[in-house]
Amino acid sequence: MKEQKVTMEEGTEELCHGFYRNLIQDPNLFSDPTQFIPYQYDSKKVSARFQKLQSQKDRKTFYILLGNR
Repeated sequence: MKEQKVTMEEGTEELCHGFYRNLIQDPNLFSDPTQFIPYQYDSKKVSARFQKLQSQKDRKTFYILLGNR
């Protein structure tokens, strides 16, 4: 198996969308799994979240990547 490099990349809107587009939440992580509602990707909401994070000048967003993912 080929070794994949782990990198830390500054947050971009593209990376943000990639993260949320592929997000699968585990209902067992919630205090009451019976109340769990599966996450549904919404491009407009993700863009709004990214813009909100970017507007906070005292905050930086980074993503830890395995290979090119």
